Amino acid sequence: MPTRNFTIASKCNGAVFQDLSQDNPLIDLYEAALFSLLSAQLADSETPPNTTYLQAAKQSLDLVSSFKDNLTSASFIQTSECDPLLLAYRPVSQGSSTIGYMIEALSILAPKMNESDSMIELLQDIISSTLDMSTKGWPGPTGVPQNLYRNGDDMFVGADEGDMYFVRGLAEAYRRAKSLPVDLQRSIKVFLGVQYNAIRDNATSGDNVYGRSWKGPPSSDFDAYSQAAAAQVLIDGIDLFEDDSSPQETPVPTPGLAPFLRTSPPVKVIIRSTIGGLIFLMLLGAVVYFVLCRRREQTISSSNTIPEFSSSVFLLNHRFEVTPFFDSRFNMTPFVWDPYTNANDLTQ
Repeated sequence: MPTRNFTIASKCNGAVFQDLSQDNPLIDLYEAALFSLLSAQLADSETPPNTTYLQAAKQSLDLVSSFKDNLTSASFIQTSECDPLLLAYRPVSQGSSTIGYMIEALSILAPKMNESDSMIELLQDIISSTLDMSTKGWPGPTGVPQNLYRNGDDMFVGADEGDMYFVRGLAEAYRRAKSLPVDLQRSIKVFLGVQYNAIRDNATSGDNVYGRSWKGPPSSDFDAYSQAAAAQVLIDGIDLFEDDSSPQETPVPTPGLAPFLRTSPPVKVIIRSTIGGLIFLMLLGAVVYFVLCRRREQTISSSNTIPEFSSSVFLLNHRFEVTPFFDSRFNMTPFVWDPYTNANDLTQ
């Protein structure tokens, strides 16, 4: 490789290095997972998928998945030999999830690759082990797992915030990977429902300002990262639960459920009610506009004639009685609302 002053082992294909230095052999697994996701999204944007993007995504994903048992939100391989015994860690202030990127990339790639069965099996293994590691019986009354990362003393510490990238990866797996076992799909949906309700009830005071912690108490200070994290989970929640005929239960197997661990809101009903109200208001406005136009026409018409004097109160002629109508200029057609999904936040 002309840009590096050292040999890179073939098993390191798909690696992304820490920086552009020709002498730095540190491989950043977080960046490799993110590059895999970016390549998968580029492949997904074309029909048929670009094979270059598919191959790049697959190589980076294979590299990261070989270290899946040791991943944290920011981990490095200290050598270009990709030795799993030489992992290094760094503390991060915003623990973006390497595993979340892996799950999302796998969910996109699996239907497009000849190895779809093995990729679905890997996806199932990662999700199952991560959910078990994250929840361990869902300790405490909240059901929101801590976002773990390594500090400078090589110790795991937990941030109060949830992990929007892990949530987004699970939401993408639920939407795309329909061949996952039904029980696992159910677990994913319940887990996402808990995070959705936690943000709605614990992260805000109802003023549309969301705090970093999904466990509460809510913060009154605006923070762009916190807003983006909350928006990501809320959008995923709407997308997942809008087709439910009944609200989604989000039980937690611990005594004394917190107030927010209730059913998710009937989003579909709310959206339909909002759209119906808007249509009614627009039709009402059209009727008012028509009445005003007719009155204006009557005024202009009467000003061009010599009226017969009368001291009696003017009565509306029955020929100009207002009747309901539909004006083609305000013709309303039904539509389906489709929420937007996906923006990445890279922090080093």
